[in-house]
Amino acid sequence: MNITLIGFLLGMLLLALPLAVMHRYGLRISTGRALSAIVRMVVYVGIVGGAMYTLQKHGGVGMSLLFVLVLIVLSSVTAILRSRLSLRVMFVPVTVAVAVSVVVTGVWLLLAAFGTGALVSPRFFLPVAGILSGVTITVCADSLSAYYDGLRHHNQLYFYLLGNGATHAEALDAFVRRALEKAVVPGLSQMATMVVGTSPVIMWTVVMCGSGALEASAFQLLVMAAVFCASVLSVLLAVTLTRRYMFDEYSLLKPLRGNGRKEVPATREDTARDADVPEEEG
Repeated sequence: MNITLIGFLLGMLLLALPLAVMHRYGLRISTGRALSAIVRMVVYVGIVGGAMYTLQKHGGVGMSLLFVLVLIVLSSVTAILRSRLSLRVMFVPVTVAVAVSVVVTGVWLLLAAFGTGALVSPRFFLPVAGILSGVTITVCADSLSAYYDGLRHHNQLYFYLLGNGATHAEALDAFVRRALEKAVVPGLSQMATMVVGTSPVIMWTVVMCGSGALEASAFQLLVMAAVFCASVLSVLLAVTLTRRYMFDEYSLLKPLRGNGRKEVPATREDTARDADVPEEEG
């Protein structure tokens, strides 16, 4: 694939149509905000692409692994900020969770698709690490937010279970299940609604790059399996590792919204807005 500068600029002109529609109909999303998002997209992709090009041409395995570590840290920080939890408290457990999920599923995918040689080739493990670390952002953010909000809004269930002889881990099971559902349900929905021509972007990209249709289809399925596995594994590890950070020595939930500032107790409106009410089985 050889995209010229003129071809790139002509392709980016496609963005003029949605911008014109937004301006014509006076959408609440301002044109300035849209332009800012486009500029940030171009800058981010340009930085990542430039870094990957430099690593592939001049960098060794060590520098490439360092770049993967940076991707993991940035993904973890972004997930924590989106969940609106304390970055200082949650950084270590979430980063460990994302790192383990990316490494485990990434190594498995590389071995299955390309063999052992891909493990030391930046051409292969850099894109895979980027895909897997990127998908953990949304699932970890949504799951951690649901996990913490569930404990904050429905702490009576938590204390009821503790008062009736449940261990700390057993009292948290209902909330862990709800957090895992936040990772499982979107992944299953994406796989169930995948339609040829819309969702399998990776498959069509691989075909355009010269690979056969069957190879591209197989790689698409492998990537989807790895993405789903990384999503569930990262959430499971995150909610497990954050237990010691979310509670004090008396098993009371710490105020983690913002930067540890004191929180306003949950109101009836908060509870009604929070549809993630965990149900304890049995």
